[in-house]
Amino acid sequence: MGMGRSISEGVTYVQSNWPQASGILIMLSDQPLIDFEHLRSLMMALKRSNCGIIATSYDDENFGVPAIFSNQYFDQLRELNSDYGARELIRQHGNPACLVSGYNKAVDLDTTSDYEEFLKSNPQS
Repeated sequence: MGMGRSISEGVTYVQSNWPQASGILIMLSDQPLIDFEHLRSLMMALKRSNCGIIATSYDDENFGVPAIFSNQYFDQLRELNSDYGARELIRQHGNPACLVSGYNKAVDLDTTSDYEEFLKSNPQS
């Protein structure tokens, strides 16, 4: 099961159990520098804008999760089934005003060696 399929299953579960949900936060568990303050910044951006998608910008060309999707995108999220997750949906419907800076948070730990290197360079984590 790829990332897109996992998102699809998660959105289906949310819709089944909380049909009144106005949105959903999608994030990865292997991004240790994503903290409460960043998630709060996403929520504040959502409240201050008319954007249906609020995503994280890592530099001028890279963006993605954590991201908040309003319920208007639930059907499209449920249609995902690839390994790429929601990036294309963000690319299609995102807008530069709907991005929150995550420039100093672009760490993704996919392997044990990634994790060990991260611990060496971030002993407080």
